[in-house]
Amino acid sequence: MSFEHTRFTIMTLPQTVDANGLLRLNIVFIPRNFSPLDEVQTVYNPNGKVPVFVNIKPHFTIKISNDPDEFPGKLSGDKELDPVSQLVYSTVMADIYTTLRDAKDGNGKPKYFDIDPGRSSDQPVSPANKKHRAPEAGKNRDLAIRKYLPHSYRNAFNFTSPRIKNAVTDDSYHCAMRDQTRRIDMTIDNRVSWGKVYAHLLRQPLMAKQAGLIYEVSVQLDPEDFEKVVGFMLI
Repeated sequence: MSFEHTRFTIMTLPQTVDANGLLRLNIVFIPRNFSPLDEVQTVYNPNGKVPVFVNIKPHFTIKISNDPDEFPGKLSGDKELDPVSQLVYSTVMADIYTTLRDAKDGNGKPKYFDIDPGRSSDQPVSPANKKHRAPEAGKNRDLAIRKYLPHSYRNAFNFTSPRIKNAVTDDSYHCAMRDQTRRIDMTIDNRVSWGKVYAHLLRQPLMAKQAGLIYEVSVQLDPEDFEKVVGFMLI
């Protein structure tokens, strides 16, 4: 699956595990910058669309592997875990997103967000929305995003030197931030994409759960799952 056609992102965030091996985790299920109130354009469905986000009820398969040399997936040795309790699906998703999009203040202006549907990633690129889209990945890796490797990372193992040019240990990142010039011709734009709306919702976990972005799941681990320090979980 190419990143261009990716429509959802799934992340697993373990929260707690008790003395009996009950693991509580959050599954973050995020649409990739498209309207939750419209059908989703996709090339992976025969009719080219999938149901609107506010109407879907995702089902997750949880697999765990204690072998640090492989990622869990479609392997015979991977163990599938059954949730201790059923997923809770929000009944107010449509109300939340409709209110965020349509609510107006006393002056008739957007009360919460001024959402521009043209900035959704499933919409065709046009001169009007091109500047609000992420630029194409550069072919020159030397000009790509760089990552600073802090001392805590380098001291955690027998670190010698970065393996790629995009990982740095010097002050180049700090110098770039310090030496940049401030743009004085920047125009303030209060319009946002749906992706930014999701970002705001995720800053409020209770609201994000009701908006269908976070699902709480608990699974029971077996004693042998703790025998190795390293393991993987796949959702």
